[in-house]
Amino acid sequence: NSFGEIQTLAFSNANFSGRLNLENGYLKFTNSNFDLQNIQAEAALNGKNLLLHNLSLSAGDNELKAKGQIIDVLNFTNIESIPKLAIHITAPKINAKEIAEWQFGEENSGQGDLPFYFETRLHVDHFFWDDFNGYNLRGQVYGDANKISGRNLKFNSSKGEVNGNFEVNSKDRLFSTQANIAGLDIQNLFKEFNNFGQTDLTNKNIKGTLDAQFQFNSAFDENWDFISQKIELESQLKISNGELINYKPLESLKKFASEEDLKRVQFSTLENEIFIKKGKIIIPEMHIASNALKIDLEGTHGFDSKIDYSIRLLLSKVIGGERKGSGGYDDFVVLEERPDQPFIWVNVGCTVDDPCTSIDSKKMGETAKNKWKNQGKELKELWKNDTNKTQSEESEFIFEWEEEPDTNKR
Repeated sequence: NSFGEIQTLAFSNANFSGRLNLENGYLKFTNSNFDLQNIQAEAALNGKNLLLHNLSLSAGDNELKAKGQIIDVLNFTNIESIPKLAIHITAPKINAKEIAEWQFGEENSGQGDLPFYFETRLHVDHFFWDDFNGYNLRGQVYGDANKISGRNLKFNSSKGEVNGNFEVNSKDRLFSTQANIAGLDIQNLFKEFNNFGQTDLTNKNIKGTLDAQFQFNSAFDENWDFISQKIELESQLKISNGELINYKPLESLKKFASEEDLKRVQFSTLENEIFIKKGKIIIPEMHIASNALKIDLEGTHGFDSKIDYSIRLLLSKVIGGERKGSGGYDDFVVLEERPDQPFIWVNVGCTVDDPCTSIDSKKMGETAKNKWKNQGKELKELWKNDTNKTQSEESEFIFEWEEEPDTNKR
């Protein structure tokens, strides 16, 4: 055997022991932007493992302290063995974006694998990604050079609490998270997430306290900024003590409510599912009871500022009440007597900066069809019960839209 082979054999059968102290250490991996500085360590050798009694270091904006062990770091039997870092990390602050940008090896060089796996328990006072800030982080984070995952994470942000999981695929620049949030200041949330890559509904337009459960997926560009067309969201949310401030699509309803009220629409509670896909916010039908109007609303809002809302208004708001006149919709309405409260569907379309309104003929037709269908079921039930009782109700309103007038005038 050669001397090298004898050396390797000797080390492979060795069990190491001893103590190590390191001050002002520095570590850099080849072809990597991953630098560890100011390393202070008290460690011990135990077989093929390195025990870390006290470790402190800095890496860019990150300042870390840790205890734990590096498993198999002294394993010379299998040269393909990859050490595993199992530690408990405490930190006053962590720059999460900087960590996600760490690279190990040049792209396509075949040297891009992190030279160890890691599994950590975290206790972080403050972490941030651009303008987003989180505090008092607890949980588990593990991964390698290509993927970082977080499980059972809890932290405070925007005056509320967040519980959830995340995964960052650093190789393909993908991000996903599932979370429950409680009591977040929605205005601050919009601000810290840079209004989620759109400019129509910003932190200047919305206030309230947010509770939600959501699944969020996205991709990053080469600068690790979100790609708006790749954002996908499925959420169930509740906004309490909310306000919409100077939101132009609502101001287009000034024919039906006080213009001043529409500039600052206040509501006690709003609950609904919200979806984002392919650059569009999708809003299923929901009821909004505000200081300005009581309406039902559904539709889409594009990141390109194009909007398509269907809004259900009480007819009393359209033809009179607080606002005189019908807002240009008299040709659609004929008055008769009726004890219930009829309604009308209005479409708000075009763009956020230049919204247009018209009668939503499609929704009106769907509503009428559903109503006739329900009335047919009721009649069949009456015949089945062999009842001779009939009830007649005099109608108060009749809708006609044989020829639609031009209601797109602003």
